[in-house]
This record gives sequence, structure tokens and C-alpha cells, in this order.
Amino acid sequence: MFKINDFVRVKPGIKDPDMEKYDLSGWQGNIRDIDEESGEETLVTIEWDAETLEKMPASFVRESLRDGYDFDLMSLPVSEIELAGEKNIVVISGTPVKRQGREPGNLIKKAPDVKPEKKKKTVAGSVRSASPMPVPVPPVVSERQ
Repeated sequence: MFKINDFVRVKPGIKDPDMEKYDLSGWQGNIRDIDEESGEETLVTIEWDAETLEKMPASFVRESLRDGYDFDLMSLPVSEIELAGEKNIVVISGTPVKRQGREPGNLIKKAPDVKPEKKKKTVAGSVRSASPMPVPVPPVVSERQ
């Protein structure tokens, strides 16, 4: 039957078991867990792939988070999924690679390089941030009386 890491797709006409207004038809991902002891039918936990996450309605993500569900994982009965073959994109060191004639599009992006914030020296010799946010300065206490 199915095994961990199988790439699967949700069959046509399947709705989210917790939020039935969402049609999961064609959503795909990898099996991360198999629960054969759930009582009735075997359940599989699927981690959605980048293509599914990209096309997922924003309202689905918001409602999932609001209601305490994971939007990137879902458990479904094995009768509601099918093998989907191989993934269409392979990631090697953050670079998308074309496979099976499909374009990866903008699914995977390299994170921008982040440079540390530069610091400026003030006349008094203390270090201040170059950020536009004001930095609190402690009050000056005079020794004169």
C-alpha cells in the first residue's frame, strides 16, 4: 500500500474533514506518518508540497491557524488519496531543477543575504544605530550644585 515519503495526491471531490467548504482535490505532498491503529480506516499524514501551499487559499491558512490546525499537514484516510508519481521539482542547494517538462515557476526562492546593521560613532564616542528609530539617551546628571 502506501509508505513514508510516498508522493501522493488527494482524489477528486475530497473535502477537508474539519472545514468542509474547502475542496482538496489535486492537493499533493509527501506522506510523513501512517496511523494503522486509528480504529477504522488507516490514516496518513501528508505534508503539502510547495505547489499546493502556493495555490492554497489564504482563507484556508487563516482559518486553520485560528482553529488550531496545521495548514501545511493533514491526516486523511488512505481511500481519499492516490500515488502521484515523482515530484516535479528537485531542490539542490536552494536551486530549482526542472523535471518532467514542468517549470518550477516562483515556488522556491533563495533567501536574500542579510547584512548586519552598521553602527555610527557619535562625537561623544558612544555607538549609535544607523536606524531611523530613536535610541533613548539617559539624562545627564550634573555635579554642580
